[in-house]
Amino acid sequence: NERLHHLTQHLETVRDEEKSRISMEIHDQLGQELTGNKLGLYWIQQHFKQNGLEGADLNAIQDKLEYLIDLTTQTIQTVRRIAHELRPVVLDNIGLIPALEWHIDNYNENYQTKAHLTIRVGSLTFNNDLATALYRITQETLTNINRHAQAKNAYINFYKTDTNLVLEIKDDGVGMVVEQAKRSKSLGLFGINERIKKWNGQLDISSELNAGTTIKVIIDLKQIRDEDNSDM
Repeated sequence: NERLHHLTQHLETVRDEEKSRISMEIHDQLGQELTGNKLGLYWIQQHFKQNGLEGADLNAIQDKLEYLIDLTTQTIQTVRRIAHELRPVVLDNIGLIPALEWHIDNYNENYQTKAHLTIRVGSLTFNNDLATALYRITQETLTNINRHAQAKNAYINFYKTDTNLVLEIKDDGVGMVVEQAKRSKSLGLFGINERIKKWNGQLDISSELNAGTTIKVIIDLKQIRDEDNSDM
């Protein structure tokens, strides 16, 4: 109960930090782009007021319009990215695999650690709860790798065997002492265990100092199929 309480507090702190970051991004990035659009339109308005239709510099206006079109495209992309960060639309509309692919692309654009994604799950489908759990585990683990591992690369292997679904995330960073991490009040590892508890999932961790860390989430395929059947 105490660890669940600490996890809840931790999640609230993370949520507040995320809200603050997104708020700043909306204010700085999105606000700047919208201001640029407004100033461009104001320039066109003043140009016509000062020169009239006959005296207007059509080439200058054409250049300004092309600039505003490019800026509007950039603004749309910013809005979509912020919306995806709040909750990826593809996770709800298309599914887990496109959401993971989108997240890895976005991660590689924004962080120094290079993430590599390999998926071999065949035609396996995922309900909303499992898709959300696996997506969040990937997202949070990559965030921790970027913050703490000092890694150049992260490898995400998502595959199934004859009996299990496996999500393996490993890095080439500084590593850690696994037993010490398990004994600590690490809310990251505890949070992963809580996310996969519904499917009786197993969390395996291996690491060596200066040789990276591997986190492996293993879920019995029967657990997934039984849940799907129970939802029908």
